[in-house]
Amino acid sequence: MSAAPPLLGGVELGGTKCICLIGTSRDDIRERLLIPTASDAAATLSRIEQTLHDWQRKHGSFAALGIASFGPVDLRPQSATYGFITNTPKRGWRHTDVGQRLAHSFQVPVGFNTDVNGAALAEGRWGAARGLTDFAYITVGTGIGVGVIAAGRPVGGTYYLYRTLRNLDLDAVLERLLGQAQAGAAGGSLTELEERLAADEFKARYFLGLAAEQDGHTGEAAAMWRTMLAKAPPDAPWRPLVQAALARAGGATAPALSDDTVAAAQDMKEGDRNAMIRGMVERLAGRLKQNGDDVEGWLRLIRAYMVMGDRDKAKQALDDARQATASNAERLRQLNDGLKNLGLDG
Repeated sequence: MSAAPPLLGGVELGGTKCICLIGTSRDDIRERLLIPTASDAAATLSRIEQTLHDWQRKHGSFAALGIASFGPVDLRPQSATYGFITNTPKRGWRHTDVGQRLAHSFQVPVGFNTDVNGAALAEGRWGAARGLTDFAYITVGTGIGVGVIAAGRPVGGTYYLYRTLRNLDLDAVLERLLGQAQAGAAGGSLTELEERLAADEFKARYFLGLAAEQDGHTGEAAAMWRTMLAKAPPDAPWRPLVQAALARAGGATAPALSDDTVAAAQDMKEGDRNAMIRGMVERLAGRLKQNGDDVEGWLRLIRAYMVMGDRDKAKQALDDARQATASNAERLRQLNDGLKNLGLDG
């Protein structure tokens, strides 16, 4: 007499809904529940946990749990944040532990991957890719997602494609289109930024850097963006955008300066250039103490401290700016809008 098939749990986390189920195969689904993906990640995950625990009491313990999640996610098993949703644009879910949390809660083996790789695995097991060991699954919805199966196993999200393409001799237009697709896969929220970029080759570098950042490879992203800034003309319209991205990735670059200052700084040694920048930042801080009505000045100061890696001063400048503009609703609104564009909580 053959042994009964093991009971398995499954969770798919999507941008608008989560699907939980328990069963032994696709033909034996014992329970299935759809849960809205709320902006409160902890509450959503708590409901998922409670649902699975209730089913375990009803049907018995499951042998393993599979999780397919929207992203970007950290798929590096050696990473301290393996199983986390990382730099997602979805409100309330940035840097959220999913995989490790559920593994601890149920004490069973956990498989964790992207939602699109989960769909690709299903196609390989039951769908159009049966019998294939190497294939790609592309989904077009709110964004564009690509799941890649190589030698029968899923490979990591957009960064895998980025590294693959970087080794090919593709022209800038194709690379730019790939970058736009990768950005769309993160939620489709980058159209406005994309339109502000200029030449195709710089679009490609920006979006490929963004793909690397979204997959947790911030060092690669920062290196690409530093190279862009070093080669950029002083009047490049996308310079502030790339500077803000580099600051978010933890890199060091200069705050937005005048064209003449940037041109002069390009010929300086690094130490002299940094000293010049710090001197300018401190003079700006002193001026704002005398005149706190300059919203753009406050935003430049906060951005400068961010890119210089001095987050304590950036936070203090933020507090000072809000105090200085508290009595003027319009200036306070402009300040908060500018902070959102800088990637800060406004």
